[in-house]
Amino acid sequence: MWAADWYILPKLDLLGEYDSNIDFSFENKKSDFIYNLSPSIELNYVSNISKLTGKLALNGQLFMNNSNLDTLNQYFSILGQHNVAPRLALTFDGQYTRDSTLRTELEESGFVMNRSLREAIRARPGIVYNLTPRSSLALSYGYYGVTYQDYQYSPYFQHEVWSTFRYLLGNHKSTLLGTVTGRYTDYYTIGNLYRTMGTYAGLEHKFSEEWILKVSGGLNYNWYATQTIVIGTLFDPTFIQVSLGETERTFNVSPYFDIAATRHWPKMDLTVYYSLDQTPSSAGVIRQFHRVHAEITRKFLERLTAGFQANSYYGLSTEQDNNEFQTMVFYLSPKISYKIAEKLSLSSSYSYGWRSDLDNNITTDRHRILIYLTFVYPMQYKK
Repeated sequence: MWAADWYILPKLDLLGEYDSNIDFSFENKKSDFIYNLSPSIELNYVSNISKLTGKLALNGQLFMNNSNLDTLNQYFSILGQHNVAPRLALTFDGQYTRDSTLRTELEESGFVMNRSLREAIRARPGIVYNLTPRSSLALSYGYYGVTYQDYQYSPYFQHEVWSTFRYLLGNHKSTLLGTVTGRYTDYYTIGNLYRTMGTYAGLEHKFSEEWILKVSGGLNYNWYATQTIVIGTLFDPTFIQVSLGETERTFNVSPYFDIAATRHWPKMDLTVYYSLDQTPSSAGVIRQFHRVHAEITRKFLERLTAGFQANSYYGLSTEQDNNEFQTMVFYLSPKISYKIAEKLSLSSSYSYGWRSDLDNNITTDRHRILIYLTFVYPMQYKK
């Protein structure tokens, strides 16, 4: 027999926002009131041999004082797995993003850009083979490309191959992980090339169904070919000096580390995450990126929920003797939500942001106040 389950989640958010520094800039700060209309739909399909999750979301933004920034942001994603044999499964992870909210670039590289559009596409097919009942091997290839509307930012594309081995220990609570990855990143408009090989090892431990810890670490081996500007002499009758391009090739080794923990209680959830890795950015260089995330939510009443979130982003260039574009961003965000009806809730949050340019020793801050209504209408079908 073939059993399948469809779960569809249409959702609509109406949001009013005050932003004291819409570009998160150090100078010429601009504040504004922003109205957001955000419809979305999430699709989940589960059968005996397949799993599929898709999401389509739009975010229309209307600025009261800066109408030139009015835009329609778009977010599409799909994640699926299909078992083609008892031990073999095909996987796919795809995503398209068209965003101008400052959020996407910050979360992926720690870099703050202006509100010009950023378009990104990701496609990552792969296979998972169960070697034994307790071990598996996953292989995947990924393409990732990013373009920017503002020409001061450098577009790039990245190819990546990834292999992960998992082995469940005899206690059935701990899983050993080993990963080898290779990346090729090309900033084709400025001629910078980055090649990286990463080797990582880790452990995932399930203390209980409510408490899971994952730790991994390793090294990234980096080969760079970057374009630098030097002063040279042009040998014509005038012997004038001009700027000439020169390719600089370097090699170094940098660390990788990742730790994540989740803990669930009957009325409270806690998530803590820290990662140190390399990532491409709009600055035209690969950045060593530290990211910290902590979030706690508490259900006080049947309809009343409150939460608190803290995020920290720190990035710098991975090239030796070149720590340009050192930035640090910190966010604190309390939130409260009240369920007016079964499918309708009212939420409010405040977000304080602090940003530091460590190269020039300057700082700025940002205050955001958000109030929004959320309407959700879940639907489920079985066959």
